[in-house]
Amino acid sequence: MNLKPKLRFAPLALAMLLLLFSLGCALPSPVPLEDGSVVQTEPTYDNTTQNQTYLIDMIDMAGNPVQMNSYAGSIVVLDPGDCEILCAIGAEEQIIGRSEDCDYPESVASLPVVTTEGMANTEQILTLNPQAVIMDAEAATDTSLIAELKEANITPIVTNVTDIKGLYTAITLLGTVTDRVAESGSVVANLLAAFAGIQAKVTDNTSKTIYFELAPLATGLETAGSGTLINDIALLLGYHNEFEDMEGFIPVTAAQVIGRSPDVIVTTIPSSEDGTAGVSEILARVGWESVQAIADQKVFYIDGELLSRPGPRLLDVVNALYTFLYETPAE
Repeated sequence: MNLKPKLRFAPLALAMLLLLFSLGCALPSPVPLEDGSVVQTEPTYDNTTQNQTYLIDMIDMAGNPVQMNSYAGSIVVLDPGDCEILCAIGAEEQIIGRSEDCDYPESVASLPVVTTEGMANTEQILTLNPQAVIMDAEAATDTSLIAELKEANITPIVTNVTDIKGLYTAITLLGTVTDRVAESGSVVANLLAAFAGIQAKVTDNTSKTIYFELAPLATGLETAGSGTLINDIALLLGYHNEFEDMEGFIPVTAAQVIGRSPDVIVTTIPSSEDGTAGVSEILARVGWESVQAIADQKVFYIDGELLSRPGPRLLDVVNALYTFLYETPAE
């Protein structure tokens, strides 16, 4: 017998709460509220509908009601992190369309693409006629897309991962709407245990900072501040994000970075053969000699897609950064 998600989810929620409690301070603390972060919670359920009972009756991560008479058996997914989550929880067969950015795992490459230059093509989505379209908060700002989906009785479901706890919430949300509750619970439990194990080993570097360089000097530096998944990764690893006093993804100047003198620089720019990009370019920058990370040769490359994509492979990023920061394998 199929139970309503609110009932089927209850044992999982209790188990997750017990696991969180047992881990105690081993999990990363959220960014202080005064820094402008938003603390995510587990998916909640919408009980406002009085005249109709839905199999799925809950609230997504944008605060919108999700009401469906059946589980989402056909899905178009626009966010690559959500795509990876769906595949990790065993719901890949339910995906019938994707954005061009949804490129992992490789098996999704055969699915129809419903975006053009990063923008959702509503006509293509409507032609596929999915039960649900899963997207991130940025895609959900397209009000015309949302309106046309609703008019066609297609349910938009929004994720909004701004920290590690939000990743757990997104996995749980997608597991609920796809009838993959047990599988999503297993993925979350594995991440919780792995991250707790990492944090139990880290040194409390309260005075150490990381600067994440997300765009090169040649085109204008960009980094991540508070209220981002990247900021939470730094906290998990026992460091502070150098620009945690700012919010979101922000442009910065070379003078700002030099003046702050971060202890570690993590770049998402691959190295070039001629040394004009990536780690070698950063280490050779004129005027940056006084930056602590340059002096200590603590500059590291990480794949930008992995770093910014909220999905199960975030563990790979954390393990790689741990190995670099502490000069020992994470496992």
